[in-house]
Amino acid sequence: LSSLPDFENMPRNFIIKPSNLYNAHGVVPIVGRTVCSRKQLFRESARDTIIKSGAFGASTSTTDKFIVESYIKNHDLYSQWQFQCDAPLDFKFYMFGDTVAAIAVRDRPMTGTPTWQFFDEEWNILDGECDFIARAPHASKIAGFAKPENLDEMIAGAKTVGSTLGMFVRVDMYSADVGTIFGEVTYWPANGLLTQCGNDYMTPFWQGLEGAGELPEKPEWFDETISVPGQSKLC
Repeated sequence: LSSLPDFENMPRNFIIKPSNLYNAHGVVPIVGRTVCSRKQLFRESARDTIIKSGAFGASTSTTDKFIVESYIKNHDLYSQWQFQCDAPLDFKFYMFGDTVAAIAVRDRPMTGTPTWQFFDEEWNILDGECDFIARAPHASKIAGFAKPENLDEMIAGAKTVGSTLGMFVRVDMYSADVGTIFGEVTYWPANGLLTQCGNDYMTPFWQGLEGAGELPEKPEWFDETISVPGQSKLC
């Protein structure tokens, strides 16, 4: 952090986040003169305060690496979902190769309860009674959420990533005011904590050893004594 330039020489809107955390934990958006953190800070004095006392929380004590990125604004279609300091809407594509199993939309306001909704590739709401993510069963559903204007572009990008990797993967993107923005790829979304109904929905999409494609040939080191549930005698 000590190598950061003075905030007055930075863009009007940007974010700082620690490299060792996940989700929105530790993310500090600077939006105009407002520094969005658990401490009341203003842009002019925020840099020194953040460095000295930390606006990121104690969990960042294990890292000295921080990332500075642009602050993403939602597409105009979703401007009502993003108030000052709010993270942009997150579009999460659950991919089995080039097959879209589900599209999760997540709204993470700076204050209040996160909201989730799951859609299929045709933008139909999936089982409204099913909370797919085990650690967020309390999350309310996003009702009447509009289909993104760039949905086809995001799906095409997710399919390219999924088919290239040839496995199960979640591809995250943003529908921003400047167009489609790639977020990240994860092979272990939500720490693997799907609910039973989430598992029931996702399991039929799984093919082969890694989620997409045929089972590979047995390697030389294959051990016949090892088995994995659902994949008999496969290690």
